[in-house]
Amino acid sequence: MQDGNPRGEPWFVEAAPRDYRPAAHGLLVDAGRNALPYGWFSLQAKDFAGHKRVVDGNKDGKAVVDIGAYERQ
Repeated sequence: MQDGNPRGEPWFVEAAPRDYRPAAHGLLVDAGRNALPYGWFSLQAKDFAGHKRVVDGNKDGKAVVDIGAYERQ
């Protein structure tokens, strides 16, 4: 992570058939910000697939939003 941006391969479940959910070991999991700066859009309660948006995707005991449209479940 550099300047708040992940550096490296994001790793998706399977990019070839367009499954862009974050892989368990990917840099996108739990790498977002739960609190957005004033004036930005609000954090949605559900991800693009309709699942809960903020979960502990990397199982470290802290629920942090993932970067991207999908949340690691």
